[in-house]
Amino acid sequence: MQRLAFVLLSNALLVACQDSVEPAQSAPGAPQFSFVTDVTMTDLGTLGGSFSSARAVNDLGQVVGQSDGHAFLWQNGTMTDLGTLGGVSWAVAVNDLGQVVGSSTTASGETHATVWTVALRPATPAEEVSILTNDISDLNTSGVLNQGQAQTLLARLEVVSRQLNNGNTTAAANLLLSFINQVRAYVNAGLLSATDGQTLIDAAQNAINQLSA
Repeated sequence: MQRLAFVLLSNALLVACQDSVEPAQSAPGAPQFSFVTDVTMTDLGTLGGSFSSARAVNDLGQVVGQSDGHAFLWQNGTMTDLGTLGGVSWAVAVNDLGQVVGSSTTASGETHATVWTVALRPATPAEEVSILTNDISDLNTSGVLNQGQAQTLLARLEVVSRQLNNGNTTAAANLLLSFINQVRAYVNAGLLSATDGQTLIDAAQNAINQLSA
C-alpha cells in the first residue's frame, strides 16, 4: 500500500509539473499572443550613484523618476536633478507643459506633495505631429470625433510625417495649413469645441513656424 501511495503521489506531481511548464493549447477563437522582437532599450543612467527608476514619460519623450534619492527629469540624453525639500524626493508624472509632480520629504521627515516646472525646449515639428496624432486618437476614443472624422485628420498628419522624413519642409508646412483648415471646419460645424480645436491649431502652427523660419 505504501508503494502504491508513493506511485500515485509521484504521478500526481508529474502531471502538475507538466501543466505548469506545458500550458494547455488555446481554445479555438481564444486570443493569440506573440513575442515582440523589435525593441530598443536606452540606459538613462543615474545622478551619480547606483540606482535609478523611471516612473513616467510624456509625448515629448521626457522621462521622470527617481535616482539616488532625488527626483529627476531625463531628456535628450541628459538626466537633471530636480532637487528636494531637504530629504528625498521622487517624481511620478510629467505633462507636455513640463510640469512634474511627485513628493519630497523635508529635513524633519515630513512628506509633502511637490510640483516642479521645467523650462522646456519647443517641440520639434516631428514631435508636434506625434502629439497631434495622440490628441486626435484620444478625441476619437472619447467619442468627440467619430472614426471617419478622426481618420481625415490622421491621414493628413501621416502625409506630413512622410514629407518631414523626406526633408520636404515646404510641403509639410502646406499640409499642416490644410490640417488647420480642417480643424477649423470641425469647430465651425460644432464637431469640436473651441478649446479642443485651438489646442490642435496651436500645435500645428508651432510646427509651421519652425518649418518656415
